[in-house]
Amino acid sequence: MGFGQRIARKVLGGTRSGVAADDNPLTQISYDGHGLKTYGQSLDFLRDARFLSAYRRGMDSGHQIMRPKGSRADIGIRWRVQITCWAAHHASRLPGDFVECGVNTGMHSLAICEYVNFNDLDKTFWLFDTFEGIPADQISESEKQWGRSSENANFYPPCYETAVKNFAPFPRPASLKASCPTLCLRCSFPRLLTSRST
Repeated sequence: MGFGQRIARKVLGGTRSGVAADDNPLTQISYDGHGLKTYGQSLDFLRDARFLSAYRRGMDSGHQIMRPKGSRADIGIRWRVQITCWAAHHASRLPGDFVECGVNTGMHSLAICEYVNFNDLDKTFWLFDTFEGIPADQISESEKQWGRSSENANFYPPCYETAVKNFAPFPRPASLKASCPTLCLRCSFPRLLTSRST
């Protein structure tokens, strides 16, 4: 059973194998997906229409991560996207811009833009990526032995045009083609880091 199916069983009231009904709720698995298990946690976000719409927007970004080209299959990363949306919601109230390094087609950043209604914020969302996978010179020899080089062909085909199209409804995200070390040397972000004096 895939991780998406395990989540659906939990959310839709399916059985929890190995957990007795009278056990302490803090010892029962509340979420089991994408390599993460939580115990006794609220899953209210899985029923929140605002989150689900934002999540679907990210899933529909045209990415090929863990699914074939053209597929709309859910890769089951709800918890991860919920954490980024939660963090973005809180960051939206702080001074400074947003940055994502490693955007691909915009799975997370599209979900964030919809979730926080980014068009209503006085912020820029800086989107940095090669938009064609991991630069070969940044893959270590041990990573090559693990097969990281093949990820570009399998998960990260060129997608810059797709990302630009995806963010058209949000005029303030700026998609910039660059690898992370390169962008750190080239760019300055005056509104990213702010300090508060007490």
